[in-house]
Order: sequence, then C-alpha cells, then structure tokens
Amino acid sequence: RMHIRFTGESDQGYTITISGSASYDISSGRIHLETGTTQSSYVQIYNNETLVDFSKNPVLRCKVKIGSDTNQYVNLYVGQYGAWMQHFGFRIEGNMLYGRSRTSNNNETQIALKTIVAGEELTLEAVYYSGSRIEFYVDGELLGTITTNLPETTEKASQIYLWLSNAAAENKTLDVYYWMVEQDW
Repeated sequence: RMHIRFTGESDQGYTITISGSASYDISSGRIHLETGTTQSSYVQIYNNETLVDFSKNPVLRCKVKIGSDTNQYVNLYVGQYGAWMQHFGFRIEGNMLYGRSRTSNNNETQIALKTIVAGEELTLEAVYYSGSRIEFYVDGELLGTITTNLPETTEKASQIYLWLSNAAAENKTLDVYYWMVEQDW
C-alpha cells in the first residue's frame, strides 16, 4: 500500500484561505485552526496535488480534537477542490459527526455517526472500497456505511481538505494531530 502523510512541518504546497477573524498554525506535526469571534469566519486548507486515486481503495485516517460542540462546521475530507468537489470523509455540524460522500454531479450522502463533546479527541477512519462502499470508524468502532453517491473511480483527489467555520460570533478550534491516506499501488 502507498502511504501519503501530511507532515505538519510547514504550509508550503498547500492552499490556505482565511476569512473574517480566522487563523491557523502548522507546526510540530499539528494543524491548529481557529475561527476567532467574528461570525461566519472560516479557514480552509487543501493541497493541489492529486495523489489520491479513487480507484485504489483509499483510506483516510486522522486524529483530531474538536474544541466546541455548537455553532460550527468542520470538514475533514479526501477530495477535490472546486465547484463540484468529489470527496469522502467526515463533517461536523454543531455537535453531530457525520460520514459523508459526494459525486462529481453534486449528489451526496451524509449519515449521522455520533454526538461529539467539546474537547473530545477522536480517531477517525474512512475506508473507501472503490465503487462499492465507504465504512466510517470512530475510535476503532464501525459506526456507519455509505453505498450511494460514491466518488467516481476514474478521478483523483487531494489527500487533505480541511474547513472550519463558525455560525455565531464565537471562537471555534480544531486540532489535527495526525493525517494519513493510504491506497493500493
């Protein structure tokens, strides 16, 4: 299996977009995202390299700490960037963790996996059996499976797409301690 890992040593090679009072820090193997207290602030990080091949059974593994459990949106994807972004991975809305998948024609499936608690550290794993299903694990436990609206196996994607935004004038934080994608050769 081929391993693609975000090293967290610098932001070189990544596209970072910040709006409002948001900020980020990448250092010592950790990504820290923060919205600040301006409502509708966001920070987005992704890389432009399409190293992940959806036809090669990609697996996303990451360890994250969620700083809040209200008024927030978090995306943790393997995906493409653009208007019709195919992806698979995890989304947090408020205090609900979802497994998520999206096709190139904007069809998506999202399933509720778990209610989160502020300050909780989670080990997340999304296993894409190309063209068949995506299994979602939280702290080693299988919590859901998606079989519809899977990314097309003819496409490739970036190994990391992160998004954090707030829906109220409150500071939200996300820490990513580990991010790795593996796939068949």
